[in-house]
Amino acid sequence: MERLPQELGEEVAARLVENDVTTIETFMMLSQEMVMSNLQMKLGSWLRIQKLQQTFHESEIKSETIQTSLNNSNPIQLDENINKDSVINVLESSPQCQKLLRGKLAEGVSLLKKEKLLINRTLCDHFFLKEVNAGRSITTAVKKKLAQSIIEAFDCLTCNAEDKPVEADFFWEHNGEASGEHTGYIHFWIRNKQAQAPSSVKRKRNNVQNLTRENADTIDELLELDENTEYSIVEQLMRATFQYRDGLRKRSIRYAEMLDQFPHLLLHDGQSVHCDFELMYPDKDATQPFSTIVPLCLMLNHFYDEIACVGIQALLKIMAVLTHQGNVRKADPTNLPPLEDFASVFVRWKQEAPNDEIDTSCAPFIYCDTLAFAEGMYYVILDRSTIACGPDFFQALDLLLKIYKVLNVKVPSRAKKTLDFFDVFVYKILKYSRVTRVNDLCAHLSKAVKTLPQA
Repeated sequence: MERLPQELGEEVAARLVENDVTTIETFMMLSQEMVMSNLQMKLGSWLRIQKLQQTFHESEIKSETIQTSLNNSNPIQLDENINKDSVINVLESSPQCQKLLRGKLAEGVSLLKKEKLLINRTLCDHFFLKEVNAGRSITTAVKKKLAQSIIEAFDCLTCNAEDKPVEADFFWEHNGEASGEHTGYIHFWIRNKQAQAPSSVKRKRNNVQNLTRENADTIDELLELDENTEYSIVEQLMRATFQYRDGLRKRSIRYAEMLDQFPHLLLHDGQSVHCDFELMYPDKDATQPFSTIVPLCLMLNHFYDEIACVGIQALLKIMAVLTHQGNVRKADPTNLPPLEDFASVFVRWKQEAPNDEIDTSCAPFIYCDTLAFAEGMYYVILDRSTIACGPDFFQALDLLLKIYKVLNVKVPSRAKKTLDFFDVFVYKILKYSRVTRVNDLCAHLSKAVKTLPQA
């Protein structure tokens, strides 16, 4: 406290002493309202006080970081302190969680996402906040230990997906892969808090290299919103975090990881996908150029007349020309008739057998809720999520093409040439040069066949 006269001036230091602000603890408790209203000081005095408070705060953290770095046994202590009983005790001591403990958790009822996030935030604040603010990293084993302890304490928080571990909602190592980004509420909390840590101790990590403190706060806010939230609120937050998502796309992050962090991409009728696509490609149309050349596409060959939707006919005709094949049954058939199998990379219809379930674990596709080749209501399906697009096939195709771009979805080999044609020749060339004859379209397709890489 002997620095106060030198840093703040004799008059300000004397005023603080008069009001019994004589220790670092009381000095750090000063607020702008106290200084300017209670002590009747001017704004400049408060700004100098605030700057000195920050200096004391960073000095304290630096000392703590040095001390913790000398104590190599700390990660082991963290691991030892995390168990089923400690999880329950922490939640019992939280007024916000007590209602859940006596209600849904006691009854074993499934929780809302925002309720799971409250539990996660309460536990992570208790176990990890001091470590993160001191600049220490939290090991994978400790994250996993906390996730498993949560499930051990409360069965109703178990993840019921067949291809995921029971603790996957809270932490999943490498998202189930051999390497790569981790997922789950615990990992996202730690990542966001690292971005909010003081600059003197913030670690330089690849997975937070473009995650600002503002972005981290916004992502936390997004995660707490459910699917019934008004889209205008979601859109504002999604736009604010677009640059961060674009950085993830440039790092070729898996689409499942993107959806774990931004589940609203597949909610709200896909409006967030349309929004991100417009921000990624401000000058690019989607299926509008394609719909204008459908009559020309229908003249390419005499296949697929049994399909009622002219948009699907045109799509498959282009696919047949680009791949030099039509509805040829493969050596290992998928139990679909040849034409349905050929179209399945883009479009699938309802099967006659009522027990035949649609495989939703593969690449995105358009589903038509009627029997093969008829027109009906169209849906885009990805990762067990279904987005209704109404009776307009072109609207469904528009969303499907955008999902491939926005979510960085790996393109199936059978669809690659066709999607490349849309990307290069439909989006770019046909947008600026009007095609009026089928010969012109055939010329573009011939050029596409020669220049596009082999599938």
